[in-house]
Amino acid sequence: MCKLSFIVVLIVLTLTGYSQTSPHGTRLKTDCIVCHTSETWKVTKTINSFDHNTTPFKLTGQHQAVDCISCHKTLKFEEAKSECAACHTDMHLNTLGPNCARCHDTQAWTIKSSITLHKATRFPLEGGHTVVECSACHKSASNYQYEPLGVE
Repeated sequence: MCKLSFIVVLIVLTLTGYSQTSPHGTRLKTDCIVCHTSETWKVTKTINSFDHNTTPFKLTGQHQAVDCISCHKTLKFEEAKSECAACHTDMHLNTLGPNCARCHDTQAWTIKSSITLHKATRFPLEGGHTVVECSACHKSASNYQYEPLGVE
């Protein structure tokens, strides 16, 4: 009789949709086995086969080498921010705005060509200006703050 009661309870729970709620929030629709094994809930890179490219935030460049917990501070993965300033210090103190991709990419944080960047400004670097140090015009350049010319 005890076995029959257990089976009835199991069937009722299954039919009513009872299941373990995910600690990862409501948006993650991935099977647990993608990141976890039946032996342990610990996640390692050798176990984890989660493809981050299936999310709105594709991991490119240096982001591929970062540990998950660096961005995902809680188990609810959708709480991770995708804005650069959420993880990176704005060395420019918002003097250049929030669009970091205008000058930087995920391959390296260094700027490839300030001459190319200047072409998009009201003062493109031409002739002798191409060899002048940034700090000659941008007085706060050593602090990575680049106010528009004439405002500094």
